[in-house]
Amino acid sequence: MQYRFSLSLYPDELMRMYQGHARYLRVRTDSGKVIELAADRLRNVMTHAGVHGVFLLTTDDKNRFVSLQQLA
Repeated sequence: MQYRFSLSLYPDELMRMYQGHARYLRVRTDSGKVIELAADRLRNVMTHAGVHGVFLLTTDDKNRFVSLQQLA
């Protein structure tokens, strides 16, 4: 399955997640579905400005993480 969503997180918000305040992030996909994503999955798309953009989450047939790609 693939899920497309927009996300905008600033560095201070990311820091709180990595300090243990949140292990999971809930996002609403473009189709309206709410999904949970482990916060550590954002590391490959993180910059000094945080995490901003449009992303494509790919999961297997059991809804396990496969990849997270930044589209824009």
